[in-house]
Amino acid sequence: MSIHTRPIPSRARVGAKPPRGSVSAALAALDRAPSDPAALRAFVATLAKADMERARSARFEAALARALAEPSVCNLTIQSFASAYLAGRFMAAADKADGKVDVPPGLLNLTIAHLYHRLNVSLALEPFLIAFRRDLLEAARDGRAVSAQQIALAEALARHSFTCEYIWLEAEAETKALETVQRQVETAIAQGADVPALPLFVLGAYRPLDRIPALRAWVALQAAQGLERLDPTLRLLVFDRLQEEALIPRIETLTAIEDATSAAVQAQYEENPYPRWRHLGRRTPVDFKTYLSRELALAPALTASAPAQARVLVAGCGTGQHPISLALSLTGATVLAIDLSRASLAYASREARVRGVENLGFAHADILKLDGLEDAFDLIEAMGVLHHMRDPEAGLAVLVKALRPGGFLRLGLYSRLARRAVIAMRSRIATVGYRPDLEGMRAFRRDFFLDRLYAEAPELCSFRDFYATSELRDLIFHVQERDYTTSELAEMLDRNGLEFLGFSGLDADIMQRYRAETPDDPTGTDLAAWGRFEDRHPETFRGMYRLSCRKAAPSAVSPA
Repeated sequence: MSIHTRPIPSRARVGAKPPRGSVSAALAALDRAPSDPAALRAFVATLAKADMERARSARFEAALARALAEPSVCNLTIQSFASAYLAGRFMAAADKADGKVDVPPGLLNLTIAHLYHRLNVSLALEPFLIAFRRDLLEAARDGRAVSAQQIALAEALARHSFTCEYIWLEAEAETKALETVQRQVETAIAQGADVPALPLFVLGAYRPLDRIPALRAWVALQAAQGLERLDPTLRLLVFDRLQEEALIPRIETLTAIEDATSAAVQAQYEENPYPRWRHLGRRTPVDFKTYLSRELALAPALTASAPAQARVLVAGCGTGQHPISLALSLTGATVLAIDLSRASLAYASREARVRGVENLGFAHADILKLDGLEDAFDLIEAMGVLHHMRDPEAGLAVLVKALRPGGFLRLGLYSRLARRAVIAMRSRIATVGYRPDLEGMRAFRRDFFLDRLYAEAPELCSFRDFYATSELRDLIFHVQERDYTTSELAEMLDRNGLEFLGFSGLDADIMQRYRAETPDDPTGTDLAAWGRFEDRHPETFRGMYRLSCRKAAPSAVSPA
């Protein structure tokens, strides 16, 4: 297959190669067990240190394609690696052919696997994928015969467009051609004829199929005749969305949403449930004490009094990936997950049902209205939530009240230092007036591609959130956001009677560097020292601060 694309800016070619890892050993293990999930996960673990050029081979690409398809591989490493690997291969081919790329079949298979199962997170790869989509659109419009592999690519592009939420730029000529393709699909449905695969999948690569009435009715009719007969892509793009619509009115209401900022945040996530996810990493189920050690990075001495049967609250659960993973990972626990957005909760509820999660409940609620819950939970996790409140500390006070004495709290809050580029771009967006909707975000990305904005924040495109609509809106178009310094965190924790137990989720090399530079804080619990470390290494908390805390237990009263 050939595509034509404009030259990629030279900046997309720049990037230090990671050191060589043990890819050869992982490939040897896969030769013995090609589809073994554990062997595939072990292979993915080597990618962070893999040299892309030295690893390149048909054998490596076949293994990478299988790993992309493995449901238990929920690892951003493989998504980033595959995006960068494909970008490098396509750019090299474009350099040799003056922009015309003849894609080898093996590489096309890898591209299909990547788009079918994951999200592209490479600015350099995106123009090639857009060109693929345009070529397939023209073939569908003109009724040209295509190969089975090209139909598979169209299907993969449709699934990817669902994942990225149709954020790619669309030319006026494409919009016009798409009208013809949509008529082809709707006419076939109306006539009771077989719906041609290429036009159907091309339409799905540009538009949400669940918003097209004829397709909604057609898929619902097929599902009624037996879900096992329903095409998996139609199930993802249409039927699952219909199920979520049916679930929304059945979600339990725990509190009203009365705060004006909470209502504005709710409106954002009703329009853009965050995030769209399909893969869930496999974690070995453990008891509560082991979970605290593994996920909150707590020493055994800190968890000695933790109960065997824990009650857990996930405050601000979004579309459910985190609470579902938590509930499946934690034995003997009951988990309640709440959120402002019914659309997000419906997505979460559907995923929980599919995965057979029985110890997890969902409810529609505002953290600010949880005053009736006192000393109710052994663990509360609020990751990336409080900083979207008008008064985050008011929300924190409610959560502390709901936590039992001696209970644990895991907080995720934005770092002001690590998000300098995001903060600057939020200001720029407000000045220019980009709207927080699909067209506004497409306009922003168009200007970013054309270098009008790239120079102001080049690191922005290294965020995964740049590549999907709901995630980009969450990253730089959010209706409400607050960021912190470590000194502000220390003061807020102290005011609310919380003991800081350390940060979780940091890479081992960061912890090793911190201990080497800060030998007088072996427990990693000195927020002032962490502040000095962050000043020296501003990218440390690029995602967010992930704080592990404990609510003070009541002091024992001595008898008179």
